[in-house]
Amino acid sequence: MRLMLLLLCLCTCIMKYGQQAEDFYDPAAMAAARDAVRQSHGDSLNYLVIGERLENQVHDGDKNLVWEAQGWVGYDLNKLWLKTEGHYDNEESQTEEFEFQALWSHAISPFWDIQAGWRHDFEDTDRDYAVIGLMGLAPYWFEMDSAAFIAKTVISVHAWKLNTKCASPSA
Repeated sequence: MRLMLLLLCLCTCIMKYGQQAEDFYDPAAMAAARDAVRQSHGDSLNYLVIGERLENQVHDGDKNLVWEAQGWVGYDLNKLWLKTEGHYDNEESQTEEFEFQALWSHAISPFWDIQAGWRHDFEDTDRDYAVIGLMGLAPYWFEMDSAAFIAKTVISVHAWKLNTKCASPSA
């Protein structure tokens, strides 16, 4: 225990009073180097695909396929989200419900994004919507996703979608 405490104190002293890069290089050169590191490490293209639900349901002779999936591609601040969910009737070989969303997402804080885009329902109505929403991680690790859908004749608000199972503070 004493050895660990001694090592901790030694590391703290070295970090605080030791030979830093600022002691050897021009401050303007250091600022340029830090800017280059921020650009190269914060400007990488990333993606994520989440298949939340894929079920083959058999109930009272009905055979149905139900799905829900989403994913994104983009950078730290701006992403393209694609979301889909639907219901396919295996007996009649037809899609009963099918929704697709394409959303631009912009980070407004470290854990919150504002989203705007388009939604299309491939049902009897075959309707398009404008979408505006808010998505993020609330305190106590609640994932929240809300959206307002605006069509020519209909305005609807998608209720808050909460997921408390996915993230943990230790991860």
